[in-house]
Amino acid sequence: MASFADLLGVHERLDELFASHQELLIQQRLAEAQIALQVHRELLGLHMRHEEQFLLPLYERLGPNPLWPTRLYVGQHRRMRERLHGAAERLASLSGRGPTLRRAIIALLDYETTYKHLAEHHDGAERRGLLAALTFELDGVRQAEVVGPYLSEWWHAEQLLLGAASRATSEQRPH
Repeated sequence: MASFADLLGVHERLDELFASHQELLIQQRLAEAQIALQVHRELLGLHMRHEEQFLLPLYERLGPNPLWPTRLYVGQHRRMRERLHGAAERLASLSGRGPTLRRAIIALLDYETTYKHLAEHHDGAERRGLLAALTFELDGVRQAEVVGPYLSEWWHAEQLLLGAASRATSEQRPH
């Protein structure tokens, strides 16, 4: 039965997808890094929409005792989206060769550090606040009702996006 703890696996998967994007940057495989970043952004967007549409309203119904207010989570979502949008724009504008390109990649990685810090803080707030409170208040059946359909949607979306990314990547490589 699905539970709120299973959402932590989604967080780990999102972290892994972002790390793959950064590995591609280091390898100077810019087109593939763009695709990986787009996959990460789309899956993160799906995750955030689920939180905002389903989890945060449940959290608000718990009353005045939640550890952090809903606006904290929504604000973190907004800042994370903004930072990823900026990273995508910077990545799209990368050009050059040799030291010029390497330094531009370093600058982008530095820029992305802020996003990674935001993501870490958000993960911590969810673990200690949102998910902990919901786990405490809702029984296993209710958790499964909320989390199960979302996890199915998320994993299906991941497979579709990764499949499309794989096809796009193979089309870009010389044969």
